[in-house]
Amino acid sequence: MIQKLLLVKAFIKEKILLTVKAFMVKYNNYFLGLGFILFLFAAILGITSPRIWQAYDLTNTGQIGDTIGGITAPFINLLGALLVYISFKEQNRANKIQSEQNSFILLHGLFKELKAEFSNLTFSTKSVKDGKIYKGSKAQSVFIEILTSRINNTDFQKNSFFKEYLFLMGNITIFIDIVHESTASEKEKKYVLRLFHFLYLAKIKTQLLEILELTQAVNIHEDFNSLLADAERKIETSYTTYFNN
Repeated sequence: MIQKLLLVKAFIKEKILLTVKAFMVKYNNYFLGLGFILFLFAAILGITSPRIWQAYDLTNTGQIGDTIGGITAPFINLLGALLVYISFKEQNRANKIQSEQNSFILLHGLFKELKAEFSNLTFSTKSVKDGKIYKGSKAQSVFIEILTSRINNTDFQKNSFFKEYLFLMGNITIFIDIVHESTASEKEKKYVLRLFHFLYLAKIKTQLLEILELTQAVNIHEDFNSLLADAERKIETSYTTYFNN
């Protein structure tokens, strides 16, 4: 029972300290300004009071307001400059946060578009099998099934799926470049790339490697195999860079 009370007491103490620390950090600039003002008034009182500063009694100088104004003007100007600096600093921080948020929204939107593009990837078997239309992961699987038996068929090599697949892989590499060059925070970049890599590992990678293996020794239009290989390397490099360090 005593041990539990001690743990509760320690927990409460830690929470209080964290709350006080957060409060001090949040209102640090306000405390700084208040402290400066208090110091300013204390300085005026000290300089103009003969009881505290007997060697320089300024109470009989005539225009005491001018005297105080002359004394306080440099301090007030310094305080004004400090407040302007703090204002610019906070504005710059706010602009940076806003820029990062906008970049993250853009990246997340691009990922959604890429995901939708993959889901709409289409392969039609009208001229080679049962005349059906397949989309997304199923389109890849059926394409591989038919590619295995018709890889040297020049008519099949003209199927639009080859270009559609190249277009998808090209967009993936562009997406990765955009993420790397984005002004979003590293945490936000990792989040977006992790979403993409989940999609890649679950629905693309296995079929992509099979297509690369099947087309390695075949001369298909527009360097199909080499372009896919470049895309696969970029994807793997991206994953290594962000998640294997």
